Amino acid sequence: MLLTEMWPGLSKGCIPLESPPRLRSQAQVTEALRQAVQGLLEEREQQKYQISALEASLRLLQGGPEQRVLLLEQRLEGLRRELQGLRNQVQEQARAQIQTGPQKCSATSGLHQELQNELQLLWEESEILREELKLLQDQLSQHQELLLKQMTEGQQAQAHSWKISRGIPFLTCSPAAFSSRPRALYFKGPKMLLSDCKDL
Repeated sequence: MLLTEMWPGLSKGCIPLESPPRLRSQAQVTEALRQAVQGLLEEREQQKYQISALEASLRLLQGGPEQRVLLLEQRLEGLRRELQGLRNQVQEQARAQIQTGPQKCSATSGLHQELQNELQLLWEESEILREELKLLQDQLSQHQELLLKQMTEGQQAQAHSWKISRGIPFLTCSPAAFSSRPRALYFKGPKMLLSDCKDL
């Protein structure tokens, strides 16, 4: 059987480098890599939203480190663009492989290695982002506890001050009240003594 009969569309000067089962296997690997990249992209988007929400909460509690927020947003934006570019690259390579046929399939091994390296780097970056996310969550929890403690102490101090003011009402009396009472007792004393003398 001729090679042209086994491979429709194959010219006489073009010899297939790999067998059809191998091509199918490489296509499956490429599709799996594409799906993995898509999953990483969606995960980064979710992490971006979570970090943005935490940063907003921190800004409300402590005024917020604006510079750090800006840098983090820039990093996330750069990572998103990198993932999008890698996703487009995988899709372009998959389409090119389908359109060109088996004659260029020998170059897919290099592409797979490159994609695996990119995925490894993205995974490491994902671990870094997870650590930063955990750190931000811890900081937010600490600030919430500190704020709650300050509010509780303020309420206790206010209640203590109110009890003191209720316990000593004479502090609100006018000075005239203190000056008139001794004078009345002073004049009353001699009158009582004179009446006693007349009776004698």
